[in-house]
Amino acid sequence: MGEKMKEADLYFSSITNIINTKNNLMLKKLAESPEKFSQAEKRTSVEAVETWCSFFKIDISKESVEKIIASEPYLLNKDDRKVFEFYASREAIFTAYEVLELNINNVTRIYYRLHKKKQLNNSALLTETIAQYHRALAEKVSPLIAALTCSYRILVGDVFYEDNELMSFLLLLLLLSQNHFYIGQYVSLERKIAECGDSIIAKKSVDMNKYIEYMLNIIADAYVQIT
Repeated sequence: MGEKMKEADLYFSSITNIINTKNNLMLKKLAESPEKFSQAEKRTSVEAVETWCSFFKIDISKESVEKIIASEPYLLNKDDRKVFEFYASREAIFTAYEVLELNINNVTRIYYRLHKKKQLNNSALLTETIAQYHRALAEKVSPLIAALTCSYRILVGDVFYEDNELMSFLLLLLLLSQNHFYIGQYVSLERKIAECGDSIIAKKSVDMNKYIEYMLNIIADAYVQIT
């Protein structure tokens, strides 16, 4: 068991170093030519909506996708409105990540937007998970590993009554952005996951190291696409 953990740590260290290098390159390009990224951001939003429609098993028309992106929820049916709330939460995270501190109140607000429920299924686990994340950063753990560990615990812990997969992913986007990994705004990580076919985020029994390895590879592949 000890040898396997060492191998995992070495692999995670190697791939996080690659991602850090790619991220620094992307940040440099973004600073030099921000206009080049605007079209990618728009495309990524559409891909995110379409991918989560598939995940929710909701058939959605091109017209509805356009209404969602144009923020016209009053023109949508009930199922499409659920996708809109996901999209709106995603966009709010990308807009306000600098002030949207990871705490139980803000997480509950995001969940309330999706389901109009404030009560959590396991608030104690969420509190513990948030504290563990902040401790990991204070102890200089790689922000990528800290963020993925946090999202994993939410994924498998049934913190919420519904859509733990979606909340886990939204909070991962938040934590990546807060740690200056903006890749999710310009390459659809949702689409990357869907392209793998056998999505690990739908498997509640997945091992944490397998989850972290899977998501690190998704993130690394996204950087290859844009850099």
